[in-house]
This record gives sequence, C-alpha cells and structure tokens, in this order.
Amino acid sequence: MHIYLLIFLLQLLLSALFINGFYNITRGRWVTNPDGKKEWVGKIFSWYSKFLQQHRVVKEYFIGPEFLNEFLKIRNFFKEEHIIEYIDNGVVIQEMSRKRIADLVMQARVAGTFISISSIDEGKKMLLMMYREKNEYKFPNWVRAPLGECLACMSSFWGTFCWIFWSVSLDTFSKLSTVSKTELWIVFCISLAYINELIFSINNKLSR
Repeated sequence: MHIYLLIFLLQLLLSALFINGFYNITRGRWVTNPDGKKEWVGKIFSWYSKFLQQHRVVKEYFIGPEFLNEFLKIRNFFKEEHIIEYIDNGVVIQEMSRKRIADLVMQARVAGTFISISSIDEGKKMLLMMYREKNEYKFPNWVRAPLGECLACMSSFWGTFCWIFWSVSLDTFSKLSTVSKTELWIVFCISLAYINELIFSINNKLSR
C-alpha cells in the first residue's frame, strides 16, 4: 500500500513540474511602444499563449447610475455653468478648446477611466461619454484557462494528459476497477491544482 501511495505522490510531483515548466516557457504579454503600437514579447514558446489570447478591444459605455459614479472622478474639472444637461449615458457640456479637451483626457486617465467627446448641435455643444476598455477574446475562458492561462485550471486538461501518460507507461493501478481508476483520476487532478500553484509560489520566492 505504501509503495502505491509513494508512486502516486511521485506522479503528482513530476506532473506538476511538467505543467509549471510548460506554463513558464509559454508566458508572454503585450507591451505598448512609445509610438503607441502594441508588441508581443515573451519566452521562446510564447506564441502558444499569444494564440490563446487572441482578442479585440471593445468599448463598454457607462449608463445611468454607473455613468454618474464614473463621472464623479472628473466632476471637479467642470464649473457649474459648463454643464448643460445630464442624460442617461452622458453629459452635455459647453464647447471646449482642443487644449482643454486634452487636459480633461489626461485627468480622466489619471483617474483611471476613459472619456469620449463629440460635437453636437452644430458644434455649439459637446457630448461627453465615459467607457472602459474590455478584451473580447476569440476563445472563451473555459477553453483558455485549462489549456494554458491558469495554473490551477491546467490540472484538468494537462492533468488528464499526465494521468493517461502514467497509466499507459507504468500501469501501476491496472488491477483497480474502472470506478476506482476514475475516482483516483479525480483526486489526482484536484491535488494537482494545489501542487501546481504551490510549486509556482515557491519558485517565485526563490527567484527574488
């Protein structure tokens, strides 16, 4: 019994090391260059993560009470007479110069929000709206996470891959019933989720 437990723990450890290694060599990220262009940088196999992270950036505009909550971040930029009317998804303001608009955009970015300003009423007024940017991914999270974007989640897909590999290679638990093998596979994947993040945390501490 003890030998089987030892083999099981060793399989867990080796599987976690494999998944952590795979996770590490596929890391990458988007960086913004001084000219505003986006560039992908990362490890040697970061193209895998780039493939999973395919997305387009969409704007989600604030409406109603959420707009008012967001507008509070830049409300002190305007005097009372500058604000003409509040509407459901924005505020109508007096026309502003390009310099003043630039100053408002900068203040909004410092406050952690985005604004959109357009001319209305033949340029006599302006409509200010507020939004946030959101990544709309090509692949849903339930696909991206277990394939390579979440260490704990990777224990489901890659954990199953490792379990099949060990079962075929060692055939250690061949005498168990199908039900017992299934139960052991579930325990393996759940335990692996914890060990994956434990090894990642230890590695981060040692790297500092």
